[in-house]
Amino acid sequence: MRYLVNSDYMKQMDEATILTHKISQEVLMERAALEVVSSIRSLFPDIRSIVVCCGIGNNGGDGLAVARLLNLLGIHTTVWIPEHTIEKESLGFQTQHRIFRSYGFREIVLYDGDLPEHEKADLYVDALFGVGLTRTISGNYAKMIEKLNQIDAKKLAVDICSGVDATTGQVLGCAFQADVTVALGYGKIGQFLWPGAEVSGEVYVRDIGIYPEQLSFPQEQLRKQGVIQALEYPDFLQWLPVRREHSNKGTYGKVLIFAGMEGMYGAGYLAGLAAFYTGVGMVKIFCGEGNAELLRQNLPEAMVHSVDEVLKDTDVLQRELQWADSILVGPGIGQTKDSEDLLCKLFLYNSSPMVLDADGLNIISHRKELLREATFPIVLTPHLGEMGRLTGYPVSYIQTHLIEVACEFARAYGVQCVLKDFRTIVALPDGITYINLCGNNGMATAGSGDVLAGVIGGFLAQKKDFENAGVCAVFLHGTAGDRARMKYGTRSMTSRDIAGEIREFLKEIEINHE
Repeated sequence: MRYLVNSDYMKQMDEATILTHKISQEVLMERAALEVVSSIRSLFPDIRSIVVCCGIGNNGGDGLAVARLLNLLGIHTTVWIPEHTIEKESLGFQTQHRIFRSYGFREIVLYDGDLPEHEKADLYVDALFGVGLTRTISGNYAKMIEKLNQIDAKKLAVDICSGVDATTGQVLGCAFQADVTVALGYGKIGQFLWPGAEVSGEVYVRDIGIYPEQLSFPQEQLRKQGVIQALEYPDFLQWLPVRREHSNKGTYGKVLIFAGMEGMYGAGYLAGLAAFYTGVGMVKIFCGEGNAELLRQNLPEAMVHSVDEVLKDTDVLQRELQWADSILVGPGIGQTKDSEDLLCKLFLYNSSPMVLDADGLNIISHRKELLREATFPIVLTPHLGEMGRLTGYPVSYIQTHLIEVACEFARAYGVQCVLKDFRTIVALPDGITYINLCGNNGMATAGSGDVLAGVIGGFLAQKKDFENAGVCAVFLHGTAGDRARMKYGTRSMTSRDIAGEIREFLKEIEINHE
């Protein structure tokens, strides 16, 4: 499991390392500098001249140590420091400045944010501001960063791009635009959220000996401490439902899908197809009468019925609910009175885990009391607009408080919230939080959400732990999207391509690991 931390928790771990384990700040800075230099040499082996831009805090101290080591290796490295007063320098910066000068090196002081006239360097390193930045960058620093961004050369940030909020990913006025960020100790949450991810480039996390014991806390405490988790491939393998030699279709679960009313055939088709591709044993779809025959022809593996059968006869609905191991409701069901009546009956009679998606979310936004009264596990899969209707928050607010909003809603209603955005957040009702780091903008295509909903329903039906079903599905969905991008490109890939890559990816896992 990969851990990402916010600004406050990163500072706590720094302090714990220094105070509890007596590892001095100078040692940590030296280790940080060594890791940055090693990264520069491996990522940019042909670099011959470097400029390191240093602020006057501890991040600037790291930058001075980097510049010293690079010069000692024979790589011509210049240090630029904006004009400042000595009183504002951190102790870590002062220590590294003395060491830097003791080797006979001298920095160039920049006045009024103007860059010096010089021969262009191959690489520009940002060590102006670190994770402690909370104010908007302005004045000479802003002018300097804007001019650095205009230079056509490789760019690297030390720990975090100056101007990116380490907790929220918001840009504080302006931000250094890096090709590479070398994150020290742990990745910062803000480096992976929008728009911080846009300016961070490729993020490489390097161990510098930061005290890690806090991460052994029970998972439910991690969120309170400012830590979230990113599922990675080995975790996914561990949590993937197991196939048994002695089994039958009932062994792998039954998904009951309410989707694809009139004019929305594709929603039911894609959700059902994706559920089958996860390995589920049986899928039954209740859809609009006009779509039933189309689904029978194009997805013959599924059992297909008109939704009118369950709308007109409660006994039939109860019987179908007893048959199912998981329920998926929402894609393409519309927001009619019949759809609302169906959803209310599902909440009244159902006892299996339920996935609420699309129109199901829009209906429930007016009937949120149903969520609180539910006696079965629920996974919600809203995009930002749907989350706005569920919470009453403007989309602009949700975008800048993505994790906070998802966690708040999950706790308040006792549900699992899969909040879909540039990075999808999976918030569990007990406070455990995940962020998905795979996927791409090609997945912003019609039907992609239907595929994800089908995957979640498929995992839940296979007796997948409720806690893991959402995050596993999001990881699988994002990975399939990345594979589809490699084959078809972001402009041309479709939701069917994503579903197809789910199938191919799981086949490769079976061949290689089972």
